[in-house]
Amino acid sequence: PADALELIEQTIMPMRRHIVACCLRAVLDYGWQGFEKIFDVDGGRIVLRKLKPLMQDITKIQANRETGRFEGFKQREVTLPLEKCLLYTADKEGDNYYGRPRLENARGPWSWWNDANEAAARYDRKLSSAIFVVHYPPGESIDHTGATVDNYVIAQRLASNLGAGKCVAISNDFARLSGTRMDADAKENKQWIIELMEDKGARQSSFKERLTYLDSLKFRSVLRPERAALEAQKGGIGTSDAADMQDISLTDAELIHLDIVEHVNWYAVDQVLALNFGPDSRGSVWITPAPLQNTKLTRLVSLLDKWASTPDGREDLRLRLDLDAVLDVAEWPVIDESEREEQEEDDATDDIDKAVDDAIQRMQQGSGNVTNNPQPPGPVRVGGDAGA
Repeated sequence: PADALELIEQTIMPMRRHIVACCLRAVLDYGWQGFEKIFDVDGGRIVLRKLKPLMQDITKIQANRETGRFEGFKQREVTLPLEKCLLYTADKEGDNYYGRPRLENARGPWSWWNDANEAAARYDRKLSSAIFVVHYPPGESIDHTGATVDNYVIAQRLASNLGAGKCVAISNDFARLSGTRMDADAKENKQWIIELMEDKGARQSSFKERLTYLDSLKFRSVLRPERAALEAQKGGIGTSDAADMQDISLTDAELIHLDIVEHVNWYAVDQVLALNFGPDSRGSVWITPAPLQNTKLTRLVSLLDKWASTPDGREDLRLRLDLDAVLDVAEWPVIDESEREEQEEDDATDDIDKAVDDAIQRMQQGSGNVTNNPQPPGPVRVGGDAGA
């Protein structure tokens, strides 16, 4: 139909970014996204005014129990019929219209990562706290009040004060008996000994290795090569490997984009065409997904760069290259032929005007020197043949 392309471009294309964004979020979180079609009449045509995204938490998918055919959506007591529904399902298996979200693949690694991180946090908290061990002699001792107290009770008091960051004072009988401070400070000459039990953090590296491994599993679960993101920061991956892994991610993203656009073509574009131009118009207009990476242009630029590096190559380009086709691939703006001719005419007119202005200026300068030159100035010619 003559007006079919214009109708789709004016009605559905402005909603394209919104539709793709909603479906991409559904790919990650829920695995499906439902839309309500809102139609309107504009200029005698039935147009799709809006695709309203529906909340998955309060929306149920209706399907025929016998055939498995999709029949619409239901929210509480409200049911949307099939002709007003658009359903996108990611990773659909059979008639499971709820699909499978990408993050479901990462549920296990994500849970394991949280457990490992919590264990590492508990270990760090233990490293930051000091554990004191008080060695005491058996028997009883006299405390600062003069009361006789069991040494175990005194040791508990010492440990509590040390844990609270308080200072403690312990008498050293060996210092009084030996008379030398060196002997008194010797460990074997003390009845009461206080030691600090601590871990030097030797097991922290194992936690880091565990968390790094689980990060890799999370990347793989959403079908993304982990080396391009995790090892590239450490310089452990080459340029060619990084480019290959980037191509894998782009290919997967383009497949998702193609799947979304196909659903829009099947269940929105074809419906608008059929409502306005009849059932036979289905498939006459369709949306083509734009590539995320123009490999054709990249290869063309690389080839031209190598070809134009030598004089012979530049000559071959001049004789063989279709410059208009290259400009179309590169999508560079080109001046229209009629506009180019008008520009050339304007440039020629500007050149003539400039020449006339220069001649007039020279004549004025010559007339200004008449009092100093008794001979009249010679004739000034603008164009034409030489001669008086």
